[in-house]
Formats: sequence, C-alpha cells, structure tokens
Amino acid sequence: MGVLLVWLSETGSPLVYTVKPGKVMTLPGSPWKLSIARYVPHYTIDRQTKEVTSLSDKPENPAIEIRAQGDKQDIRQWLWSQFAMSPHKTQQLPFRARFLDFHVSAGAGRYLLVVTPGPRSHLLYLKDGKKHIEQVEMSKRYPFDDKRYSFAVEEVRAGARLETAWQNGSEMLLHPAIVATIAQSDASEQVVLELGQPYHHRTTAGTLVVLYRHVP
Repeated sequence: MGVLLVWLSETGSPLVYTVKPGKVMTLPGSPWKLSIARYVPHYTIDRQTKEVTSLSDKPENPAIEIRAQGDKQDIRQWLWSQFAMSPHKTQQLPFRARFLDFHVSAGAGRYLLVVTPGPRSHLLYLKDGKKHIEQVEMSKRYPFDDKRYSFAVEEVRAGARLETAWQNGSEMLLHPAIVATIAQSDASEQVVLELGQPYHHRTTAGTLVVLYRHVP
C-alpha cells in the first residue's frame, strides 16, 4: 500500500518497510515489534462513535493503523500519508514514523520510483488491477504497457541534481514533441511543445499561446 519510515533516533537513517495489511516487522536493536492493523484509502471518522471508515476506494486520504508492541506496552496509532503528524492528537509512539502512500494512475506499464534515505529504493506499480511494491533490482528490465519498450535503473544517487537531457528514442511518431526556447529581452525559457497541445507562456504584456502542429 506504500512505504513506512521509522526513525529509532533523530540522527540515524530511517528503517524502510513496505506496507501490507497484516505484515509484522521487528525493529532491530529495539524491543519493539510493529504490525499493520488496517489500511483505509479514504479515511474518515465518526466524531460521536469514533469509528473509522473509508468514504471510497480512491486514495483521497490514505491512512494506516499500526500496532506497536514492546517494553510492556501495546500502542495503536493512525498515520496519515498527507500529514507528517497526526491532525487529531499527538503521536504516542516512542519513535518517529511516517507513512507514504503513492497513487498510480490506472493502466499497466506505469511506475513510481520511491527513493528514501538509505540504500533501499522501491518501485510502485499496477499489475492485474492491484497495487504492487517491490525493492528495485539494479539493471533489471521493467516493461512498459507497450512491450517494445522497457527501462532499467542503473544508479541511484543521494543529493544529486536533476538535469533533463532530451533524446529521440524512435523514428516512429509515438509522442512527437519539439524543445524550443522562448526569449524575451534578457530572459529565456526552455519549453517542450507536444503535438497539438497549447503551451501558455506568461509575458509582461500578457499570455502567449504557442502551438506545435504537424501538417502531413
């Protein structure tokens, strides 16, 4: 359902776990054991009965209830993906925890790469209509919906600067686009113009609409 980060100390790197209902995790070097008691994609609570339900199957407000056992204590705590801290009460856990949920668009061949502090990274994807998450295997080929294309993760760098290099991967008109530079006075901006998709560029005089068309 997502990723659970657990910090046993404020200075160390977090422990990274995949979230699956019913999964039990033992925290190394501590007396604590965690389990995923419940997952709801659209969290809501009845203010009178305090009963937690899900308004829909869509991940509008995803949350998990975790159970921490150890040190003669048994603690249950809700964690929300959209909130770093509980919006209702102070977190009661003896360590810091964070739940991250990721929404994958409908359709096969779509992936989200989840990079967290530490050596482990994960891929989130849809398969047979269900959400899956797995640890990234370097250089393994991952197929897109169009089986002619795939990708591989060659390297993951911490603190790297993202640079975009545009490259043509096929002579087929699968997704034609051009990279253009719009210059005004001393300022310039690089834009990507997709076929038939208007691009709105703001100028000092108003909005300039740029359209790339293909004429056979």
